[in-house]
Amino acid sequence: PFPVQDLRALVQASSDLESAEHHEESRPSLAASCLSLYQIPNPFARDALEDLYDPEVRFETLGLDDLERAWLKMSFQARDFSSSCNNTRTFQALLRDGMVTGPFGIDLSQFLNAPPGDREREDAMQRLQQVFATYFNTKIHRFFWDVDVPAWYAPIPQDLIASLSWTERRLLSSLRRDGFVQIDDWGLDVKEFSEEVQANLEHGLRFNHVGSTSPLFTDKSMLLKLVLAYLGTPARYNGQEALRVAATVDKRTYNNAAWHHDGCGNRLKAFIYSHDVDEQSHPTLIVAGSHHTQWYPTTHYFAGPQNHDKLNPALVQKTYSHRIAKMLGPAGGGFLFDTNALHSADISGQHRHREVLILDFASSAHMEQIPRGPRGPDDGFLSGFPQHLCPKPKLDSLELHWQDGEVYYGSFN
Repeated sequence: PFPVQDLRALVQASSDLESAEHHEESRPSLAASCLSLYQIPNPFARDALEDLYDPEVRFETLGLDDLERAWLKMSFQARDFSSSCNNTRTFQALLRDGMVTGPFGIDLSQFLNAPPGDREREDAMQRLQQVFATYFNTKIHRFFWDVDVPAWYAPIPQDLIASLSWTERRLLSSLRRDGFVQIDDWGLDVKEFSEEVQANLEHGLRFNHVGSTSPLFTDKSMLLKLVLAYLGTPARYNGQEALRVAATVDKRTYNNAAWHHDGCGNRLKAFIYSHDVDEQSHPTLIVAGSHHTQWYPTTHYFAGPQNHDKLNPALVQKTYSHRIAKMLGPAGGGFLFDTNALHSADISGQHRHREVLILDFASSAHMEQIPRGPRGPDDGFLSGFPQHLCPKPKLDSLELHWQDGEVYYGSFN
């Protein structure tokens, strides 16, 4: 392969040549007075990449030079952006408007939830487009921005809100605020459910529908009302999966043990426990409030070198320590969460196995518009969703609607 040092020099020369005529202010000697005000992050730079990934599993297939090479073009794009006084002021203005930056991505919740006046709003959105084009210029991020982000802040139908009990409203509020909500009791026959899940796992039938979950699929179902209120209507139920996490696992034998987000955008999963899950049952860990983060492409499974999305636990702890929650609960309980939230499994110390049933949901717009297929030239072959993930509908998939105060559903296949 072309030496990364030579490639870096080649891109540097090309970038400098392109910038010289049109961006004279970007030269450090001319811009030093304003650039000292704030250091704009470059998540694609070598030092950021070296600190980003979990040291237990990083660089197993690609070395740091390979990763730097993969992100070199975006690194120089971010460098050129940050070397402009105008862009520095743009970035600072967005920070004042509520944008929050971190080592893993940018959170726009405060910015988008508290828009300024019409003229100011237009100027702010133009500034935001500049930042988006610099840090998130991939096919999958354009999909997130166009399809999923509007759903985050869309109003909930008033008749749906009116149908919610006080308890359901409290659960929905927690889900929207934190990206997850814990459920003590899903309303199932726990003994029947646990036996059915265990039988499916023992016979290798992970994706078989568990019949004892039928109380979750009624026109008054609390679960489905929460799903439709969060994702918007219509939405899709994409099937079930039984999961057993063995008592003894590590980050290589259980790929989802490390810190990550699913990289699928706006999507919900409901976990139902077939036994009590305590501190010694590999509980799921979730970073509260991280579900509306625009994650840098370097953190994504479906962008850049695939399978380089497992994040440094020390950096996660440093950034989010006070916001990490453990999903503990009794048999028949569990949690509902947005898979865009940062999450992992606790595998430190001695543990027993964990068995759960996972139900998968996404908005219909998400499922219909997700750009599946091979990577292409539209973003320099940087990103793309395969056919079978994020998610792939199962045989028991359902279309969900809210109408006349009830949940309606039916097969869309």
